[in-house]
Amino acid sequence: MAVGRLQAALASATNEVTVAAANLNFDFTLVKYEAPKEYQALGNLLSAKRKDNAELGSSHKLARQLGALFDGICPATPRLLEAYGTRVSEIAKEAKNVSEPYVKTVFGEYTGIDATSIWAAATSSKSALHVHLLGCLLARMWTAPEATSIWAEIVAERKKDIANKVEQGEPVHFSLAAATGQEISRSQLAMWDDSVRAWLRTADDVMKSKQKQLELILKNIELPVNNDLKVFPSVMKAWVVAVTAMENLVSGMPQAVQSGASLLGLSSWHLYPDMSVFSPKLVQVQMNDPLISAGGILSLGLSAMPQNSESTNGVYWSLSLAQLRHYGRPVKVERALQTEARITFSQLRLIAFAALLHQWKIDEESEELVARLVADLVDYVYSVPEGSTADRSTLQLLKDAVLAYLEDEPTDQDMKHKLVHLGRRRAPVWIGYGTDKSETESTEVFFGLLDNERFMRLFDTVESRIQYLRYAAARLTNSYSPPGEFIIRYAPNKFSYVFATAIPLPSNVHHRWVSDPTQVVPYPDGDTSTPDAQIIFTSEGKYSFKMAQTPEPESFTYEFLMGDHTEAALFRRRTRNPHYIGDVSVTLNDLKWCIESKLLSPYLILSDMLYGSMTREIKFLYLLSLAGHVYENLPGATINVGILNKPFLQTEFAKSWVRYDLDFFYLANIFSLIAYFESGVHEVNPEQLKSVIALSSTNSLFVAQHVSY
Repeated sequence: MAVGRLQAALASATNEVTVAAANLNFDFTLVKYEAPKEYQALGNLLSAKRKDNAELGSSHKLARQLGALFDGICPATPRLLEAYGTRVSEIAKEAKNVSEPYVKTVFGEYTGIDATSIWAAATSSKSALHVHLLGCLLARMWTAPEATSIWAEIVAERKKDIANKVEQGEPVHFSLAAATGQEISRSQLAMWDDSVRAWLRTADDVMKSKQKQLELILKNIELPVNNDLKVFPSVMKAWVVAVTAMENLVSGMPQAVQSGASLLGLSSWHLYPDMSVFSPKLVQVQMNDPLISAGGILSLGLSAMPQNSESTNGVYWSLSLAQLRHYGRPVKVERALQTEARITFSQLRLIAFAALLHQWKIDEESEELVARLVADLVDYVYSVPEGSTADRSTLQLLKDAVLAYLEDEPTDQDMKHKLVHLGRRRAPVWIGYGTDKSETESTEVFFGLLDNERFMRLFDTVESRIQYLRYAAARLTNSYSPPGEFIIRYAPNKFSYVFATAIPLPSNVHHRWVSDPTQVVPYPDGDTSTPDAQIIFTSEGKYSFKMAQTPEPESFTYEFLMGDHTEAALFRRRTRNPHYIGDVSVTLNDLKWCIESKLLSPYLILSDMLYGSMTREIKFLYLLSLAGHVYENLPGATINVGILNKPFLQTEFAKSWVRYDLDFFYLANIFSLIAYFESGVHEVNPEQLKSVIALSSTNSLFVAQHVSY
């Protein structure tokens, strides 16, 4: 038979089965069973709204449909389902305390754990519980859009498979044929995946200690789930391998790792067998999980491959997703096993500082100097009375980030290293412009304060400028540029110039000369006026210098070196032979010395840094500090690291802030920020959130309240 005719025949067979099953009078999705006793405690802890949905509503119907549709795929696993029920009930009891204070509020029916998918499956069938376990596998490995696409594809393929069996005359169970004829929409599958993700978030938090211990082991495994790129056979195979391996472990049968699928189940179902790890010596890892029978030990060897932060570490899965896009060819996607990457706001501050270091191109040797200098700078300007609340918030964000960076707690070094590396790696996108080539603004190192002209404007007195120029001349002095070659010119007023030694004369005394010897200029202690010396102006930046007391007056020409022509500048004597001269730009050590010597004006620093040119980095920090105010009032809230994948200043949240000030901190903007930080991808224009009073995300509910700053 020709290929085209064969495809048409299969399509026709599928349609016939679908139509016949749809015409059956009995709706099997309305059937409800009593949940196994191990799950009863979980059901008692669900809110009335969630329990009703799981037993009688759309979630129950979907669980019945999926359970019937995939019945027969997995082998019977009574010990696994029993142990899983006991564990989810334990987790539910532990998590109850978090939501209990909110039960009697207006949002009480939405509080508590979201275990809707578990209870819907438990009151449907054993195969539905297996389907829930599959949902955990997919939610652990794939993003929500990817997982939903996988669900859509395996549902469609399963229906085709059943239709083919009917066409070939094979016996098909009534509920299986009925499930084939019932429509399962993408939105229903997305809802199922959402409930599973909410559960995983809660369970990971409750089982944090054991889950972290497991992750530290699994991250060193380099193992594919399987090697089949086709979605349906790959997912079915992984599902069966995972439940079989876990059933054996729970029953007390030792297992050796043959594929990443069993490790994926281990990470997703919160059951923790003891492990024998070869790395290369044998290490026994005692997880002490009472739900695993004695003898249920998992043996695995760590990868001998060199690991680095850019490689795909751990268990990974590659699939060709046909339904990820509405149009075009299937998309090959690969994901590595990891608990959903979420961080606290304090960790985000550390990432932000590491990103700044990368943007400023600070080498490793100078990192600590920069960090300590930022801390000193913040302390120096924080109490400026003219500063706004938003200014102090931004400065505090910087200080907290630096303190986290300088923290030397040994137990946190591994996490700190990861966060710093993450910040440096994502900096060009997160702080920068991403792929937008039309943006050309360059990064200004250390907020632009090291620019020569801007730096000289940070001194509020002439004498402080002179002290700095003398310090700079001292560091520039070498065998090629002896002390006598430097001189300072400054303007005590707008009518005349005064000249001063940059390096003390042999008598270790500084001298000053006025261009008009009759003019009286007060000098500070330690400086001596020498009126019999003459400075003859030749041209802008060049002077002849003569000392009358010498037998043969010498004449030298001086050239501008650094500083400000109109206020105070350092000049160097011109000679016939070119001289080596050091770095005449303002350095980090220059800034450090001036702050320690209290030569700079705190108000001028604050004004120039935060308002002078409003650099991209400052805008970024302002917005991040606003976010910090939100998360100060959300204890326990975490952030999806997906926010690092897009320029922060291009998000809907950022665009909505016409002014970077807490005076414009509207509720709609807060919800826009939370939606983005929670999901890592979803940007919502605040205009669409003006009437919103609460936002639900995974296992969290964010409710509006009056907040004053």
